Amino acid sequence: MDTLINILLFVLMLGILITFHELGHFLTARLFNVYIFEFAIGMGPKVFQMQGKETKYSVRMLPIGGYVAMMGEQEDMPNDIEITEDIKKRSLKSINRGKKAVIMSAGIVVNLLLGLLIFSISNLATPQTRLLSNFNVETDSVAFTAGLRNDDVLVVNTLELDNGTQVIQTVGTATISSQTDKSYYVLYSPVSFQDLTFSGANLRYIDQTITSVYEDDKIYNLVSGDQINFNFSYYDAGDENTIVPVTMTLDAVAKGETFVVEDFGLSLNKETYYNTFGQAMEKTGQDFVSSTSAVVRGLISLFTPKGIQNVSGPIGIFSVVSASLQNFGIGTYLFYWGLISINLALFNLLPFPGLDGWHLVVTAYEAIARKEINPKVKNIISTVGLVLLLGLSFIILIKDIIVGFF
Repeated sequence: MDTLINILLFVLMLGILITFHELGHFLTARLFNVYIFEFAIGMGPKVFQMQGKETKYSVRMLPIGGYVAMMGEQEDMPNDIEITEDIKKRSLKSINRGKKAVIMSAGIVVNLLLGLLIFSISNLATPQTRLLSNFNVETDSVAFTAGLRNDDVLVVNTLELDNGTQVIQTVGTATISSQTDKSYYVLYSPVSFQDLTFSGANLRYIDQTITSVYEDDKIYNLVSGDQINFNFSYYDAGDENTIVPVTMTLDAVAKGETFVVEDFGLSLNKETYYNTFGQAMEKTGQDFVSSTSAVVRGLISLFTPKGIQNVSGPIGIFSVVSASLQNFGIGTYLFYWGLISINLALFNLLPFPGLDGWHLVVTAYEAIARKEINPKVKNIISTVGLVLLLGLSFIILIKDIIVGFF
């Protein structure tokens, strides 16, 4: 039942993002009196259709896009509509190219603004959760034997990487018996706020030679027989002026087909609070900048040999956002939807046939050349682009299924 609710919520949220994107095109086209044949949410066969005064409104089966069909955008016209002289006068071709560029970019602008709005709601109206740096230490555990006690305060190091753009926070370093020539940053990344232990998947070992935390091949996965010397520092509960180093030696233990570090016997605490208006607005700006830069890096990575590995389709996105709702709450869930809205905007900005960026490039070229590209040529290129996009979507879908189930 929970899975069904998550699926329905996912489809609803994705539909909202797509609807607002297409609504940007629709409203600006209406503003400039362009005739609109159809306003569609989704692709593929029709699930629902309603005839308005002059525009058909439809919902289609596949929630992977949408479109606003305008007079003059395509050479082929709908067979069920009589193209009158009045409709011809309201063609996209009859308005100046500046207005046409506004129509083509409106969906991108709306999604960027929508992402900003979602971030602000996430930061202002939802409870925030942060980790406190004091410990809970189990008696007679590895941590207790090493000298840690309740209320000792963890020392977290912030490290700026070589490229100056990524900052990571570490809870210490580690040396691994099978990798004696290397040291690793140890990142504490809780899988959920229900599991704050220093063990298992909460710890990641990252090669110290990395320049970006997105270099997945620099993450070390433990193997059978690994022995980890884990080093970090803390403030003693009785004397917070003195930083105390501690080293704990642990063994990798089998968990299914993987190996994880055994339980240290310590965990962090969490605190729930609400941002002030000023804090929320500052965090919203930070989220917008960081999300935009992350999406740009992701789009650039598409043109690398491993680009397809960094892309997720509806199944992969559903898995991530559903887990965020379950493990981290509504605030993080909304953050992901703000990120997806920005991703939708910037992806559409790519100058690829069938996307908004392509139409903007064509409009700019025609403005500079002062002549229109042959409509048949544009239609062929747009059709080829659409086929390639659908093919890419299918490949990503298969990849997500393989990763998710195998």
